[in-house]
Amino acid sequence: MGIPGTPIFSMPGVRLVQVKFICGAREFNIETDHPVLVSDIIKKARLDFSMPCGGRGKCGKCRVRVTGGVSEPTGTELAFLTREEINKGIRLACMTTVTGNAAIDIPQESGGDILSDFFAEDITLDPVGKNYGVALDIGTTTVAGYLIDLSSGKVLEKCVRMNPQRPYGADVISRINFALDGNLRHLQSLTADCINGIIGELCPDRDMIDCICAAGNTAMLYLLSGRDPSSISAAPFKADSSFGEYISPADIGINCGNAEMYLISTVSAFVGADTVAAVISSGIYKSGDTSLLIDIGTNGEIVLAHSGRLYACSAAAGPAFEGAGLSMGMTAVDGAIKSVNCDGKAISFTTVGNAPAKGICGSGIIDAAAVMLQLGIMDNTGLIKTSGHDFTDFVSGEEGSAEFIIPGSDIKIAQADIRNIQLGKAAAAAGIKTLLHAAGLSCPNVSSVYLAGGFGNYMNADSAVSIGLLPLKKDIKKYSIGNAAACGAALMLLNKSLFDYSGSLAGKVETVELSTDPYFADEFIKNMTF
Repeated sequence: MGIPGTPIFSMPGVRLVQVKFICGAREFNIETDHPVLVSDIIKKARLDFSMPCGGRGKCGKCRVRVTGGVSEPTGTELAFLTREEINKGIRLACMTTVTGNAAIDIPQESGGDILSDFFAEDITLDPVGKNYGVALDIGTTTVAGYLIDLSSGKVLEKCVRMNPQRPYGADVISRINFALDGNLRHLQSLTADCINGIIGELCPDRDMIDCICAAGNTAMLYLLSGRDPSSISAAPFKADSSFGEYISPADIGINCGNAEMYLISTVSAFVGADTVAAVISSGIYKSGDTSLLIDIGTNGEIVLAHSGRLYACSAAAGPAFEGAGLSMGMTAVDGAIKSVNCDGKAISFTTVGNAPAKGICGSGIIDAAAVMLQLGIMDNTGLIKTSGHDFTDFVSGEEGSAEFIIPGSDIKIAQADIRNIQLGKAAAAAGIKTLLHAAGLSCPNVSSVYLAGGFGNYMNADSAVSIGLLPLKKDIKKYSIGNAAACGAALMLLNKSLFDYSGSLAGKVETVELSTDPYFADEFIKNMTF
């Protein structure tokens, strides 16, 4: 982003105005000429903010909260916003002009599009080229791309799209099976088309891109490269490729001028290049602490660093933590309940974009479960109670199939939703405990935990601890590190020695196979309760 407190627009003789930006816990001032669109300031300052239509006034999703010197809403803007929203200061960035000193509150967005911006200060620049690089995180649910200025290390643009393979299964096994039924080329072309779209949005002049560095779980790299995934489709699940290689983008249908493409090394069939990249960006491989790196999603990866060794496993937490499989679940887009809070008596919530509640995403369902447990709305077996608490007016149906309505909304949490969360949290917790057991450790030995990915970035870690998703000490040091996989890919673009190092790092990781581990099976059952 731009340098806080410095002018980003200036003309001789023109009076500058102060615009204060509020981005979650961060606040900073920018001086600018006026009048100027809020969206133009955001673009110039390179703030982390989504404008799906590029600020062309087509989608109505670039909502910010403003106070101070701004223009009155036009009829076009009022077509997207209610009068109540206007009265609360909600405006569209692409239609609101700064006319004087103003404050702009940018809502924090959830999802897999978070790229930590600390890395440029933590690396010796020795980039793979002179112009731009593209860091890709090819996830099961989303595909994220970041345009990196190789001379400065700055993130210039970002783009996130839903993975177009989703209609063929939410999990990697479903997609592998679909590929083996004669559809490998179809899935490969879907991914290539998605990446082409992302690159076109990031940098229309594709000849300026020197290199693409791609992270992703092992299955996603098989499907991206069009490699036969038979070796990872059945026991003993021994991948016949660990990648760590350059390929020609054109060979897999990606149009990127003369750029090379590097597929980061994988560890095993279920511990992929995204995990290797996350280890690099988190720095746990060089830390002296006993630390956990956790990326909980449809396919959750867990890494333990202890005494110079790295242990890793993959826990199939399922799609519930990404909003899928829930009766009113949704991804973290405008209107998704992203947090639920309780002051002991009243329940409140917040939504993505401060929009009216339309559903609930992963971070919201974790908070909701913690609040329901705290208030006795559900018991430690996960049963939603129809009596015996102060919120019976918000519970409908019979015990065993009841639904809880989040006060102040129409969003329901069904008994089946709680069961889905229990399965996911049991898998994650049992995976953590099994990894520690393999290293001869237990939960109290862990001094810090790094939470990666969009879900990890916005998940309330205290809520996760209270429901047992993170079976760790309440006072453990917790760090949310955003899209660690994409950040690792960006680091590699900025220091080419990390390409070789990532391969050797992947070779040192000791994998723990959960599917055949009796300790995991026992812990999974034990961790089903809250």
